[in-house]
Formats: sequence, structure tokens, C-alpha cells
Amino acid sequence: MPGSSCSQHEDSNPSARHLCERKFLVSEISTNASFYSESHLLVWPQFFLEELWLDFDELYAPMEKLVAVATHGFANNSESLFEAVRDTPVDLLGKTCGMACAKPEHNLSRFVLEDKGFFDTCDEAFERLGSFQQTLRGRLFEAFFGDRKSA
Repeated sequence: MPGSSCSQHEDSNPSARHLCERKFLVSEISTNASFYSESHLLVWPQFFLEELWLDFDELYAPMEKLVAVATHGFANNSESLFEAVRDTPVDLLGKTCGMACAKPEHNLSRFVLEDKGFFDTCDEAFERLGSFQQTLRGRLFEAFFGDRKSA
């Protein structure tokens, strides 16, 4: 996951809350880990639906429902965060803390180093905070692996 993903829709608002530890991504990037810094910016979109802002992690179901039916937490080994939100709690904000049916692996907030706030667009977030592609490591990664398929 060399970059961050977010929606460019008029009813979306990216949150750059998630400055995650490198070890959170290691299983996904293990063969290329040397290209990544100790932290990674993860832009997490929100959507304005039915007069409410909805975090991407609850786009398919409320966190309470995901926790109640999930057989496992996000393991970062067979699907991306953006695929997992369909049926797995991907809780980077600590929403599952205190939920009776939540398992420790549902809460991923231990990987979040810093809350960078909210931005109106992804472009604004990357302009103010930078992106992996703008670093020397990012340009080297693209040069070596840019044309390869991810799976």
C-alpha cells in the first residue's frame, strides 16, 4: 500500500487522523519494508450520508454490528483495510473500546501514532502533510516496483 487512498466525491471528507506505525503495514509490505519509514500516513475518508458524517470503517455496518458478527479482527494478511471494512471491524479510532462483545484484535488504535485532523480533500491533506510518492524512498519504490502487479 505505497500510497493512501480516499474518495474524491463531493460528499466525502478525508480524515488524516491516522499516522500509523510501520509494523502495522509490515505483513503487507514485508518484502519491501526497507522503503518505508517508521510511520505511514493513512488518509481515511468520511462520507456525508443522510445528514450524518460516516467514517469509512462503518460504511457497510455500524461498528457494534461488525463486532457482534465478526469471527476475527483485521489481520493485514489476505485483504486490504479497504476490502476488510465490508465485514471486519477496522477500528483505528478506538470505537470498540468498552464494547462487551469486542475482542482485543478489533481495536487497531494502538497502531495510530498521531491524529492529523480533517481536510476537505485528499489533495489538501497530501499538500499539507506530504505523501510517500514525494519522498526519495517513494520514488525509488516506484522505480523498482511500479510496473509489478501487487498479487
